[in-house]
Amino acid sequence: MTYNTFILLIVILKFWSGVICQSQKNIQIPSDKSSCGVVNVNCASGQGTTVDCETGTRLYGPPGKRGPAGATGPRGPKGNTGSQGPKGKPGNSVNVEEIKNQIMKQIGAHSCEDLTENYGVTKSGFYILRSIETSQLNYIYCSFEPGISTCNQLRNSQGVNETGLYIVRPDASLPSFKIFCKFSLRDAITEIWHDNMNEIEVEGNCESQGCYTWTPNYSLNQGQIVSIISISRECRQFVKFRCKGVLLFRDGHGHWVSRTGQKMRYWGGSTSMRGNYCACGENGNCVDNRYKCNCDNNQIKILTSDEGYLTDKTVLPLKEVGFGDNGDAGEKAWFTIGKLECMG
Repeated sequence: MTYNTFILLIVILKFWSGVICQSQKNIQIPSDKSSCGVVNVNCASGQGTTVDCETGTRLYGPPGKRGPAGATGPRGPKGNTGSQGPKGKPGNSVNVEEIKNQIMKQIGAHSCEDLTENYGVTKSGFYILRSIETSQLNYIYCSFEPGISTCNQLRNSQGVNETGLYIVRPDASLPSFKIFCKFSLRDAITEIWHDNMNEIEVEGNCESQGCYTWTPNYSLNQGQIVSIISISRECRQFVKFRCKGVLLFRDGHGHWVSRTGQKMRYWGGSTSMRGNYCACGENGNCVDNRYKCNCDNNQIKILTSDEGYLTDKTVLPLKEVGFGDNGDAGEKAWFTIGKLECMG
């Protein structure tokens, strides 16, 4: 074999090796550059992992789908405990006995003045006060701010809105006094009570004009009441007279007395405040329209009544009531005098 023939044979074998590499799908990975092979790949086909037959370098295609997640491994060991933080500052010391003494002192107080004078309390708020008469404990609001005498002032100046008993002081030089406050979204009502706001029967064999009298004992004196009325937008007092054969105002039998001592002869609900007038007289619906009060019909077989609010601030509160015409058999009468209520 000549040299030229040998060279030709080598070229032919080299060409034939390249053809086989491109046509085979399962061949051995080459161990050197002189031969070409790939296991389970398409050599130079553009799919899967390929091998450059000239250089023997692996060429990677796009990644395949992600396989399923493996099982969770065992939990690792617990870490070391961290270092302790700095010690906090000590709190204020508490004298438990002193607190107990303060509570006992407050429970022992009988009035807002007692709280201030004996226990040094000056902050307005709710306190437990003990009644002198009954030793009963009461939860009462003490206002230590002078110049307050109505519930409306309390709400506007101190923001209170809880219905209940309050003790106020209209003037720093005057003693404080107790009022009852009723709060609603629309108004703040100051209530001044007296000793009997229930229905009372007219007693005794009494026929003459005003021979039976009754006087309410208010929780405040007249000066305190007038101070409340004077700064209130409006005031009212409910009155009612039930009768069976007993006259109210007719022939001068009944009356009520204003705070100035004047005898008045109209009843609650009479907006005109004309003499011998009741609410039914103003509305024209009395049982007998010849008379302006139901009870002035004087029918012993009829149980009827007259009722309504007295609203004149200049004469309130009612100081006394007087009735008569109650001496004959079968004649009965009852009356109710309500609390004084001031709004605004």
